[in-house]
This record gives sequence, C-alpha cells and structure tokens, in this order.
Amino acid sequence: MKSVNLKSKIGIDGYLRVNIPTNIKEKQVDVLVIYDVQKDTNGVETSNWPDNYFAETYGCLSSDPIKRQSQGKYPEREQLL
Repeated sequence: MKSVNLKSKIGIDGYLRVNIPTNIKEKQVDVLVIYDVQKDTNGVETSNWPDNYFAETYGCLSSDPIKRQSQGKYPEREQLL
C-alpha cells in the first residue's frame, strides 16, 4: 500500500481533480480520498460567495414565484426493451 499526501484546489465547478502517476498499469486499485477544507489566516472557511449572500437573497422571489410554463406535447418514443 502506498500513501500520497498532497495539497490541491477544488475548482469552481466543485470537482477535485487528482492525477497521481504510478508505475502500475492495467490493475484494479482501492483508492481512499479524505479531504479537509483549509481555513484562511483568520480561521474562517474560504468561500467564493460574497459575505451574507444567502441571508440577503433567501426568499427574494417569494412574492413573485417562478412558474413553469406548459412544455407542450411530449413526443411518443418507441420502447427500448
């Protein structure tokens, strides 16, 4: 068993991409991923959202809710199985 410790950044899409080169080819391996969100120098989790964004925007459309319009007639498809 090999252990690899590294630092990486989760992309804006929310995906963590990890590429680890090995000498192993065409073999099944067990992989364990444990991640720990780093805190900035103030001891607060970092975020791409502005401060108080959710508190200020939650429920902003409650007086004018979004309504789904008619989707029209759905075409019939042939059975697959």
